[in-house]
Amino acid sequence: MGRTELLERCWSGLSAGGLVLYGPAGIGKTTVVRALANVVRSADPETVVLQCAPVEPDRQLPLAALADLLAGADHGVMAALPARQHEVLDALSRGELTGQADRLAVRIAVRDFLVELGRAHPVVLALDNAQWIDPESAAVLEFAIARIGPAGLRVVVAERVAYGGAPATTLCPDGGAELEVSPLPAGALIALVRARVGDALPGWAVRRICAVSDGNPWFAVEIATAAAQRDRPPQLGEPLPVPARLRGLVVPQLAALSASTLETLLFAAASDRPTVELLRRAGRTCVTEELAEAAGAGVADLDYDGVVSFAFPLLSAVVYDRAPGIRRAAVHAALAGVVDDPVARARHRALGDTANIRFAAAELDRAAELAAARGAPAAAAELAALAARRTSTVDTALVIQRALRTAEFAANAAMYDLARPAAENVLAIATAPADRVRAGLVLLDTVGQGLVHAAGLFNRVLVDAGNDPVLLAPVRVWVGIRCLLEGQLTEARAEAERALALAEAAGDSTVGAVALQVLSMAQLYLGDPTAERTIERAFVDTAGTFGARAKRARLWLLSGRLVPARNELAQLAVSADRLGLPSQLWLVLPDLIDAEVRLGNCSSALQYGARGLRLADEADLGRGPVLFSAALAEAAGGSLQRAGELARSAVAASEADADRLMQLRSTALHGHVSLLAGRPAEALVPLRQAAKLSESMSLAEPALSGWQPDLAEAYIRLGNDDRAHTVIERAVEQAERLDRAGVLAALGRAEGLRLASIGQPDRAAAVLQVSADRFGTLSMPLEHGRTLLELARLERRRRHRAAAERALGAAVEIFDRAGAQAWLQRARSEAGPTDPSPSAGPVLTADERQVTAMAIAGATNAEIARTLFVSVKTVEAKLSRIYRKIGVRSRRQLALKLGSAAGESDALDTVAG
Repeated sequence: MGRTELLERCWSGLSAGGLVLYGPAGIGKTTVVRALANVVRSADPETVVLQCAPVEPDRQLPLAALADLLAGADHGVMAALPARQHEVLDALSRGELTGQADRLAVRIAVRDFLVELGRAHPVVLALDNAQWIDPESAAVLEFAIARIGPAGLRVVVAERVAYGGAPATTLCPDGGAELEVSPLPAGALIALVRARVGDALPGWAVRRICAVSDGNPWFAVEIATAAAQRDRPPQLGEPLPVPARLRGLVVPQLAALSASTLETLLFAAASDRPTVELLRRAGRTCVTEELAEAAGAGVADLDYDGVVSFAFPLLSAVVYDRAPGIRRAAVHAALAGVVDDPVARARHRALGDTANIRFAAAELDRAAELAAARGAPAAAAELAALAARRTSTVDTALVIQRALRTAEFAANAAMYDLARPAAENVLAIATAPADRVRAGLVLLDTVGQGLVHAAGLFNRVLVDAGNDPVLLAPVRVWVGIRCLLEGQLTEARAEAERALALAEAAGDSTVGAVALQVLSMAQLYLGDPTAERTIERAFVDTAGTFGARAKRARLWLLSGRLVPARNELAQLAVSADRLGLPSQLWLVLPDLIDAEVRLGNCSSALQYGARGLRLADEADLGRGPVLFSAALAEAAGGSLQRAGELARSAVAASEADADRLMQLRSTALHGHVSLLAGRPAEALVPLRQAAKLSESMSLAEPALSGWQPDLAEAYIRLGNDDRAHTVIERAVEQAERLDRAGVLAALGRAEGLRLASIGQPDRAAAVLQVSADRFGTLSMPLEHGRTLLELARLERRRRHRAAAERALGAAVEIFDRAGAQAWLQRARSEAGPTDPSPSAGPVLTADERQVTAMAIAGATNAEIARTLFVSVKTVEAKLSRIYRKIGVRSRRQLALKLGSAAGESDALDTVAG
């Protein structure tokens, strides 16, 4: 649960009278209590929040918590109480009242004070660290809370519990809610650590810290700070430092265990998968009894599959970190002799054999290759890095080869913070062109979406490659990818063809297949019908590699074969997730979400969108594509406001990376969201920008971003039917040539709206019905429902009540089934009395309707003039005529009479006549 969602649930619980927040130390309970107090004050500044947050020694001080709670209270209210009660409270707030005072007098005084305070203001008690509230204070508060009740007093209590424990406080009113403060998501935790230590730690170390912290922000910050303050940066294979404050949390649990049990737990902490059988083979003969003791102390237990599991990861880190280095090495050496897996054996031997470093490095090298062959590039990268660290600097050739393997494995796992220094180390010492090109290609891979900023690196790699086709072919592939991202589609096609020829000359089928994939994408975006054959050729040549399958699925998506595209993309996403390949998952998520949205699977789209955002936080990947994907999902099944925010962020991220293809898609989506929100004048700006971007790139694939139907609709909503007609005609020609049925159906809907706008409702209804039927055949429910909604509006204006109700009912059913909340809400709001006769209102010309819509949307006279290419005086004259026709005197009255921007299209259609 995210912190925003948690705060919303806290607010709901507090509004009902009482709330208990609980969780282990450092999980963020105090932060939530403070945030909730701020929310309460913001919602009602009159609310009085009385707070206390005792520390552990305070539990021994009678009435200490109560004194803190009343220290900042209103003494004027105290003075209004009877003299004896005022005296008791005054002494209590000054800390002069002891636990030996009249207990009943204290209880009654506190109760009456809270009642009196509540007469003038809402009162909230915020009791943090409830586990350390002294018994005397707790008794007084329990007495008062029980007698006042939730109607007169709201209470939020935060209590520390052990991992998996339940709260024990009795300070919450009966019926109060209990909420466990859950761990922070990985992305938020990484961001928090980075905010505290900056770039002092490499990314792999930050990820390890977050894994050990298990979402606990205090743990993560403490460990990260300790690691950053060391004299040298952390090294792979070394234990993480656990500061004394954190050790103090778990040492009492560990101190209760026998030396033998602690030794067995050290073996478990040193192993990746400590089964009972493995521990027995390593010489731990009393494993069952020792684990029973550990379970009784709440330290560790057995999982269902027989693997030893610590209660929380910090316990494992403390057990491992407390052991002397020589003892840890002995444990690893023992494990190396009994594990079956060669990868695990190599790791244990490297960490346990401090004498024969060269042998350990060679074994690690072989294990890294094996891990890579298994499809585990992250493990391969770490093993290769360990091998490189144990390689003598005298053997330069071996240093270079192991550094290259580290860089390549790490790049495949999107561990760019490990890949970059390894590749840069190679470039610093290598002289052979082949080694330098391999290192340069890794660095290009780590650049991500921002290849346009790597001109110097491209030039250096091209120089290193020379005229050798073996080296030059993969470099030309990367040049082609860069051209694609920059929107230089013709140049991308030429570079891909050149790379393909070089690969064929070198006999390198792998590079040739990648060149075919880049070529196919360039052909696809240029509207070349041979793209499909190129993709199929790449697919055959690469025997089903990830990249070829992803690009073939994109072709299916663009051509309207949605179900096979979604199924293929979903399989690829599962495969990438299972193998721990974030860069490959990141590659397919935008198309997968697009497919889910088109198929009306809004819930799945939202889940994938959230996964993409987490991925961008957890891995060193470009944010443009995942922001776009999340915005697309929100526009379909979530919040239009959130979709607009994400779309604008995606535009900014893509512009920063100079990724013009993603910039185009994000810009078009921004316009799409504004149009759906009923703001056509606002939508016109990004949609026009999308049109310019598309033209500048010679993009001839209308299904890539789908801006043409939205641009036409925006023009129609603003009364510019001629421009809409031009957009529709040009787009239809492209879509028919490439057989893009989905685009043709969307353009049909736009044409239906245009016909209605120019006073041909019968033709418009027929065209909208055909468009709706097409979308139904194509299994595109959201577009189907959207078209039926427009048809229902038109039929209502034609006073065809039955037809309107049929279309609207079908649209509601479609949106409900798809989980498209924004669309469902809009469709349900349409269900109402039949619209008045179109002739009932004044008649506005097309130009006047355009000016009216923009004025209602909030555009200034100058903005309207720039949009329509007229003078400001002309706009002023048109507005004066519109005011006279409508019978208003101002923009505000105009908006009130014709409806808000959300409903402006119907209002303007009514006055159009």
